[in-house]
Amino acid sequence: MSHIAGAARDQLEHELPTDYVKVPTWKDKMEQQKPHLDYSEVFDEDVGQDEGIWVWEIENFYPSILDSSMHGHFYDADCYLILRTRRV
Repeated sequence: MSHIAGAARDQLEHELPTDYVKVPTWKDKMEQQKPHLDYSEVFDEDVGQDEGIWVWEIENFYPSILDSSMHGHFYDADCYLILRTRRV
């Protein structure tokens, strides 16, 4: 039965008029309305350019970079951003 429905769907797709406009999905609309975010005030330009790990702790909704000696030491109820970059 499903092959009959699939054949009917294929036939309908081939019979679409040339002026048919595809209605955008909610995902398409989200992509069109995605705001351009500028992180230059928060992160340095060299972040992520070299191989390695960067860790930030979120304090008062603002990330503050942690010293490498503190990497791997996480505390309950704190929020962290972790960026790992590597060459491929």
